[in-house]
Amino acid sequence: MRILLYDHDGTGHHLEYAGHLAAFLRDQGDEVSFASWDRPSRPGDPIIDQPLGDVTHLAHEGSGDRLARVGAWPLARAQGVHRCLRLGSRGEADVIHFLFLDRSGLGLLASLSLRSTKAAVFGTLFHP
Repeated sequence: MRILLYDHDGTGHHLEYAGHLAAFLRDQGDEVSFASWDRPSRPGDPIIDQPLGDVTHLAHEGSGDRLARVGAWPLARAQGVHRCLRLGSRGEADVIHFLFLDRSGLGLLASLSLRSTKAAVFGTLFHP
């Protein structure tokens, strides 16, 4: 099964959580990709150290910082969700799992109302 994991915050403990989950899924025979809005904060983050196949950063260089500075983080989250769904469709993912859905729910609802996907969409409702 092709699984796309998405976490808007691709830094720190978020990567550690995603790395453990991805390793488990790979051990079960799944093909795992990871996408995030942010770039990893430092070399040596767990997601980089594991052979995940694809690691995709969905923000254009500097756009996430610019949106955060003007207080438009909800817009950045909505853009990340939309780009993740588009990435999942292009990569023919069977499952798209949002690892931290708490603050991305409205963006996901809006994106799914505008763009359908063949993939099963799941979300974890807690901050890891």
